[in-house]
Amino acid sequence: MSNARLIKSLFFFVSIAVCVHAKKDSPPVMYSNEQYRFSVTFPPKTRVYENHSDVIDAIVSDRKQKLKLMVKIIIKPLQGVASWREYAEMQKKSIEMFSKDISINETDEFTLKNDSCLYYDASHTMGNNRLRSVWYTVKGDEYVYLITYMGDDTSFEKDSAVIKSILASFALTGTNE
Repeated sequence: MSNARLIKSLFFFVSIAVCVHAKKDSPPVMYSNEQYRFSVTFPPKTRVYENHSDVIDAIVSDRKQKLKLMVKIIIKPLQGVASWREYAEMQKKSIEMFSKDISINETDEFTLKNDSCLYYDASHTMGNNRLRSVWYTVKGDEYVYLITYMGDDTSFEKDSAVIKSILASFALTGTNE
């Protein structure tokens, strides 16, 4: 093989390696919603769907890490029947309606970037599956943001780091008028 041909072959293989490496290190998926004035960052390769104007589904999928989970963000007006704390309780009651053997593992109240936040972690049985549900209720000026995850109890430890990073990136982007 001539030197020129060898160099072309090496260049070709190095080019392929660079392309594969660039795809592997995909950037995070940044989502912002001007209407409800919030932003959130998801892991690379996340698909985000706006199912209704007030419901966002994010499907996080990474075959290499054997990771597949769904995070849902539900936006509700703060004015009306329920207070922001009651929305957290409503989520618990909706899980209770479709589940059995529900047990609350942990609850917490904290501040997330100057906004009040409630955290719930519950284990429950739905059908023949033992599940883990986590939901954060964040109080904005005019809206309540309910960030939810439900997954298999056995994969929760692996998924929890991803869920926490998503929550840590959640930010209100302005004052709602």
